[in-house]
Amino acid sequence: METTKLIVEYIVAGVIILLALALLFAAIFPEELQLLISYAPALQGSSTVVFAAMLAVVLTSLAYGIGVITEYLGVITFEWLLERVKVTRIKRFFQTNWEWLQDDAVLRPYVNLPPEKISRKTVANCHGEMRFDVLMQNAYLYAEIESQMNRFKLIRIFFIAEVILAVALLILIAREASAILISFLIMVILFGCLNWLAIYHRFNMYCRSIERSYKVLFLSSLSKNTSSQPKKTQPATEQKHDSVVDAI
Repeated sequence: METTKLIVEYIVAGVIILLALALLFAAIFPEELQLLISYAPALQGSSTVVFAAMLAVVLTSLAYGIGVITEYLGVITFEWLLERVKVTRIKRFFQTNWEWLQDDAVLRPYVNLPPEKISRKTVANCHGEMRFDVLMQNAYLYAEIESQMNRFKLIRIFFIAEVILAVALLILIAREASAILISFLIMVILFGCLNWLAIYHRFNMYCRSIERSYKVLFLSSLSKNTSSQPKKTQPATEQKHDSVVDAI
């Protein structure tokens, strides 16, 4: 089920990018596009069905390949933003949870570092250890963390497609400006800004899921360990003294 879902996401992402690239190609090479269309054979009868089926298979395969490549490019493009969000949130997490983190043997070395010495490598190690700890203790919480990452996969694809569309519209406007093209360009830029904010928000939600899941699991295990410790019993002399006092 997860594999099928992933394949569908890649195909949808590839179709989106393929349409944006087609518009960019039409904007850069309008004469070549018309020549290519004129070469398309006039299909009739059963050959039309065969050609449509072959074309659907080719386009689906092409869309899948483009979707995989674009997903990788989306990860690289926004990696710096994710690292920036991680650094900001981990410093805040250490400050607000300093007391109970002193009992955590895993994060204690990082918590006591000065804020200016918390590098990207340190943050990457912290998040990696926190994610692995959540994975080992609770699969449901880890699934929630992964869902936060998967929710903005298509948003990143949309942002890349909007950049391609903006370039295509700029070329068309430079060739022949019109109110419709300018309106479309403004709309694409507006949606790109909204997508950027959505990606930033999703990064925050992703980091918050890791922090809260780790905190819940650690405090839960800490309370279980505290409650499982045997209660201290009074020495025999104190019990004897208490019984004498009660008798008096």
